[in-house]
Amino acid sequence: MLARIPICDWHASEALQVALGAACIRMVGITGNRADQGLVNRISRTRGKAKMASKGQMTGMLGVYLVAVELTRKGFIVSPTSRSALGADLLVTDQKCKKAWSVQVKTNASNAAFWLTGANASELSSPTHIYVFVNAPVKKGAIPKFYIVPSSIVAKSVNPPSWSTSTSWDRVEKYEDNWKIFGDPRGAVVVKTNKHLLSVTR
Repeated sequence: MLARIPICDWHASEALQVALGAACIRMVGITGNRADQGLVNRISRTRGKAKMASKGQMTGMLGVYLVAVELTRKGFIVSPTSRSALGADLLVTDQKCKKAWSVQVKTNASNAAFWLTGANASELSSPTHIYVFVNAPVKKGAIPKFYIVPSSIVAKSVNPPSWSTSTSWDRVEKYEDNWKIFGDPRGAVVVKTNKHLLSVTR
């Protein structure tokens, strides 16, 4: 089993954002394109008003990419969706494109015992829609934990906390590292024989 990747601290992520933004401005400035230069000017005028992503947003982004890394390392084909997409953070398929899943990721920056799931969690139920709940403590050397749960289970068991208009799902230990829910990344199919079942890659 491959060791998981420790989580970087927030300062590294924020520094990376600043570096990427500066690099983009320098690249646009080099092109000399009038439209691009206009974009640079607009960026420059609003730099004082621009805000870094909140820690909540950074936590969400961290969780999505941690899950993408785990699924990719296991052999699946993974693609992040638009960050504004409702209900799906990742689209996943096996190597033969025989099965596909939408994945919703919920992340805590601590070892919490529950995750906020959104007001519509009780309505999102599909055999191909999966939740991955992540605990990713924000400290150097911390190892993230993953709980992989069918959306049908989440839809039936979410709770409305008294202090929020959202719903929450309480941690159930049996779902930790439940990656087998995605099946065989090679696209294996089950073939029936007279005596037993065989898993065959076609």
